[in-house]
Amino acid sequence: MEPALPLVSLLTNVLQRVPGLHEIIVSDRDGAIIVKVTQNEGFVKNNEEKDSLSAIFSLALDQAGKLGLGKSRSVVTFFEDKIVVQNNLYPLLMTFIGEPTLNVGFLVDIVAPDLRIALEPIRASIAAALPNL
Repeated sequence: MEPALPLVSLLTNVLQRVPGLHEIIVSDRDGAIIVKVTQNEGFVKNNEEKDSLSAIFSLALDQAGKLGLGKSRSVVTFFEDKIVVQNNLYPLLMTFIGEPTLNVGFLVDIVAPDLRIALEPIRASIAAALPNL
């Protein structure tokens, strides 16, 4: 199933307009990719590790929820040569991968909320199909 063209266009537009951003991935909690746009395929070299980010994020969310601090919205991970920002849109995850110079505050406070709105119909459809846990 191909993702809707307007969603791909929207994500591509965001990718081109945010300096230092190289990839946006929308996946389910198990890491199955729903849509991915990339500006530099070679920036993230190890696809196996990248694909496991969603599953690891899901586990981290489950553990963080036990702290009693409320629902986690996003996690930012700083690596030596990149930044990974993951946003919780249960049952979806939105992952941004960029350079160390990526403006994380802009991404989390301005870009992600707009993309949340655009992804809401997909999120709601998948959530409706899941059993209540």
